[in-house]
Amino acid sequence: MRKQFLNSKLAKFSSVLTATLLALGGASAFAGTASAATTTTSQTSATLTPGELSLDVVPQIDFGGTNRISTTQASYSSTSVGDLAVSNPGNLGGWSVTVVGTPFTNGTSALKTATLSLANTSSEKYTSTTGATSAYFPTPADATITGTAALVESAPAATVTNPVGVGQFSEAFGDADATLSIPPTTVLPGTYASTLTWTLASTPSTPSTTA
Repeated sequence: MRKQFLNSKLAKFSSVLTATLLALGGASAFAGTASAATTTTSQTSATLTPGELSLDVVPQIDFGGTNRISTTQASYSSTSVGDLAVSNPGNLGGWSVTVVGTPFTNGTSALKTATLSLANTSSEKYTSTTGATSAYFPTPADATITGTAALVESAPAATVTNPVGVGQFSEAFGDADATLSIPPTTVLPGTYASTLTWTLASTPSTPSTTA
């Protein structure tokens, strides 16, 4: 009986050990078949098209309040000239800015033979909020402002490798960069004003820059 009892215990122990080994072996086998991490790629794209050209800021020109009348040729320098700012979001066709002016008048009389000129003498004429370098700045032009369109600045047709005039550009003038010239004539006292009309065209232009 004792021998049968020992044999029975040994058989049960052998069964438990076998089951345990099988379980461990199964777990090991399961761990060995786990999938490794994988990667793959995809692509995304966006098509960008040009926006609208815009004339953001035009110069306000002031000659101050003390300009004495002369019976000889007289030239008066401005006391302040504002900036000229253009935004070109991606257009490659080139552009230009021109200006025309009405005669200076005080409501009752006019300076019929007077001329207004604008010439940028600043050492650093342009800045760009879009990071354009000087190689891609537009070109300023000296303008005599009359009733005929005068070129102020322009940019030629550009390419993707030479994007001249593409981006945002602000042209800064010196305070004395505008000149009002009046030849010998009868001038009555008063405050004289001229309306300046600035035009941004979507193609390069070379209108007259002289009276």
